[in-house]
Amino acid sequence: MSNIIVLYKSKYGFTKRYAEWIASDLKADLCEVSEVTARALDKYSTVVFGGSLYINRLSGINTLLKYQRRLIDKKIIIFTCGLSDPNNERAQKELKMQYAKKSPVFWQGTLICSICGEASIMRS
Repeated sequence: MSNIIVLYKSKYGFTKRYAEWIASDLKADLCEVSEVTARALDKYSTVVFGGSLYINRLSGINTLLKYQRRLIDKKIIIFTCGLSDPNNERAQKELKMQYAKKSPVFWQGTLICSICGEASIMRS
């Protein structure tokens, strides 16, 4: 069993595809975020979460936030899929600030990165 889990929320399949690639490369476990349990998260030291951005809202993040007390001591990495510029630090900061109001401890040290475009053309 891996000490890394990759969670995702995907509407059209692009985020799921990225999550699968990331999990494969990291030899991590993979799970749709709505299917994960609090107890299952206890097994992992690193949680990678991927969701789509819709009007500056990250899909699936509220499900993850309900487990925030269990995640405080874990490494959290968040990736987003959408048409936003992956190098736009301002957009990443705004996203982090938006959710930091709900859960300030959870977001300290969390890494956020964006993936731009369609999964089918991003990796061969």
